[in-house]
Amino acid sequence: MLQTNYDHWEPAPSYDDRRDPGSKRMEALGQAGVTGKAVYGVLLQWPTFNHHTDFTAIISAADPANYVTWIWPADA
Repeated sequence: MLQTNYDHWEPAPSYDDRRDPGSKRMEALGQAGVTGKAVYGVLLQWPTFNHHTDFTAIISAADPANYVTWIWPADA
């Protein structure tokens, strides 16, 4: 699952559509390709990662204690 700031039932705003490209990249990755490193690679690609990105987190539903979060500085 890829979560952005925007309600999933509404279209993503045209000025900041990170959700659609990110979701397409996750689908291309496929379930078998999901690793922390691979997901991080997806999340760092433009436009999913852009000047509106404040933080990035990877959380495992299988192991909720296993998570990592990055907080990006304003000039990242």
